[in-house]
Formats: sequence, C-alpha cells, structure tokens
Amino acid sequence: MSKKARGIAPAQEKSAEHKASGPNIPGGFILIGDIVDFSKMSQEDQVAAVSHLWRFFAKPAWEKWHERAYFNCTGDGLVLTCPTGRHREFVDVAGALIKHMHSARPRVGLRIGLHLGPFSQPRLAGVNDLQAIGTGINQCARLCPLGDDGDIALSEEFVKGWYNEEQDKISRSLAPPLEEPAIEVFIKHSETMLVRFHRSKLTKGRPPPRRIQDYDRARSLLLDLLRDMEQVVEGALRNASTRIKKHQLDIRVSLFAEQFRQRRLQLRATDLRYQRSGTTVMPGDTVYPIDHGGRGPVGRAFASPQKGCQVINNLPTPAKVDAYVAAMGRQTGLEADIVRQFQRKAQTFIAIPFGLDPGKASGVICIDIMDPLTEFPIEELKSFAKELSNAYALTVAALWRIRANS
Repeated sequence: MSKKARGIAPAQEKSAEHKASGPNIPGGFILIGDIVDFSKMSQEDQVAAVSHLWRFFAKPAWEKWHERAYFNCTGDGLVLTCPTGRHREFVDVAGALIKHMHSARPRVGLRIGLHLGPFSQPRLAGVNDLQAIGTGINQCARLCPLGDDGDIALSEEFVKGWYNEEQDKISRSLAPPLEEPAIEVFIKHSETMLVRFHRSKLTKGRPPPRRIQDYDRARSLLLDLLRDMEQVVEGALRNASTRIKKHQLDIRVSLFAEQFRQRRLQLRATDLRYQRSGTTVMPGDTVYPIDHGGRGPVGRAFASPQKGCQVINNLPTPAKVDAYVAAMGRQTGLEADIVRQFQRKAQTFIAIPFGLDPGKASGVICIDIMDPLTEFPIEELKSFAKELSNAYALTVAALWRIRANS
C-alpha cells in the first residue's frame, strides 16, 4: 500500500532481551489499547467496557507484571509501559487482551498498537500514580487507531527489535511480511511512521484496515493526476515548439511536502511522482530549507500561495556541473552543496504550491524538465504554470488531505 520503505535489514547481533537506554531518554515497550466505537456507546456500556478491560489485569497471572510494568487508564482504553522484556510476550498480551474484550457480553471491540520508543514516568503534583509521557507514547497513540477491531499495529521499531530476538520466525505473522516493504503512513501533519500488522492463525489473510485502504485509494488517484499533468505539459510544449522532440523533455512530475525537523521548516521528496520513462531510483533523501518568507529553490522548495507559481528555465546543461550550481545559486539562493545532491539536474523547473488552508501551502507540485526551454519567454511559462495550478492544485490538495487523514 501507499508509500513503502525497504524491508527489515539483517540484524547485526541477536539480543535476548531489550532494555532501553540513553542519556536522559528512558523508554522501552509501549502497548496502547483503544476500545472501538467507545464514543457511540451509552454511558452504562462505557462503564461496563472499561470495567471488563481492567478485570483482565486483576487475574493472578498478572501479579508479576505489576512489579515491572505501569498501567494508565485513558478513558477509552489503556497504556501499558515497561522498560524491559521480550517482544513476544507483548504480542501475546495484546492478543489475549483482544480475546478478553471479545468475550464480553455484549462483545467489545479493541485495537492495539505496539511500539518501542522513549517515554518517562514522572509523578505529577497532586497525582498519586506515575504518568507515562513522551514522544514514544504520542507515536504509539497515533499508531493504534490505524487498525480495525482485533488488529495489532506494530511500529517498525518494534518489529526490528522482535527480529533481533527471533529472526525470520516472525515473518509469517506479519502483514506485510519481512521480505516486503513496511507501510508508511501519516500520523500527524507531515510526520510518518512505518507500520506492519500482526496476523495470528485466526486473522491470517485478513485484508488491510479500512484506513489503510482509504490511504491507498487517495495515493492511486494522486498518481493518476501526476501522470495526467505530465501528458498535458508534454503535449502543450511540443505543440508550441517545432524544435522540441519527445525524448528531449524527459518530464518528471512529483510532490514535495513540508516537514519539521529540529525546529526548522523543510521540504522533502515524497514517493508520489511520475516519469514516463520510468525509474527504479528511490526518492532522494535530501531536504531543502524553507525560510519564513517561503524563499527557496523553484521546484525544490516551498512556493507560498501569496507568491503563486514559480518558474526557472534556461539553466546550463547538467554536464557543466559548476556552471549549473552557480546558476541555481544565483536564481534561488540555494547553497552549492545542496544543488550538487540533486538526482536530476533539470534545466527547467515549474513549482506549483498546493494546500487547502488559506495563506499556507502543504507542499509543492514540482515539474522538472530536462530541456532549457530557451524559446519560451519566462512570463509565458508563468502563465502556463498558473493554468496548470487552476486545473490541478485544488484536487491535489484535497487528495493529499485525505491521504494524510486516512
């Protein structure tokens, strides 16, 4: 489905038990359970569902867990944190919890997220119990709702740790399996996580959760739009110039999205791109800085809605690297070391911002062309870019929002 990353790399060493460590970054195993459709229940049913959930931990078998794990009620579920342990036991606990909730009358649905990440458990003023807080808790909380009733969502951090313990034994219980890429999903704004789903004998062959299917549909429609844009751009340019031949253009249409890293706004490549000639090259991992005014390299950085579309053409041939880097620097202010990292040193860039929020773009549609388009005045190209924006930007923005919120 959707954007995917490479499968699990072979572990360098096998560890018998995970123990989180690091300078002032405690953490470990995180299990978050979410009662499905809790808000649709009557108050009486809500009380009964939560009471049934906590009866699971009152069983004698859980006495030893109370010595090393912490439990917090979230109102419609629970958070279980534990600094040490084995991955298999947390997967087994998740499965047992779901089975326990399904045994309630009436049946109560539960979905679970498992993560391995940083958290702390401070004792807050006026609160008797320890409270689990931190980045790992937030990530696991957003991972959990991706599943349907009965699903166990596993972060790739958890899967990697589990692989270290049991190697290929775990692959048969994962969807996608280890030999296939993990699913990358948006969990908040531009923040993504890699996820797999645990499949027991009872749930083997179960289709992906509904949210993941919606995510896939939005992605497929976005790729169709990018393909259509490439065909429209090529047709318009070839009709306007007798010089241009099909092979000269080598057009690529791709989406770049904003992200926050180290308190700085940046733009990164996404997996959403179309190039007719096809390419097996993964999207680059270079990120491009964005200042508060939206200034940056055309097609490789943010174009603010106030400034509208941006165009650069007539760049030197990429064979003349120094001249190309210098020209990009003059027109965009981009540092030379970033320009040198471009996988494609195109000679024309058209940047079209997209977004649904007034005054703020979510990203940019980048059309890069391996031809300088010297015979076209820059104002003519800008007018063409505006026409493309009117035809495509709003639809791209809507599908991007659906993809991010699925």
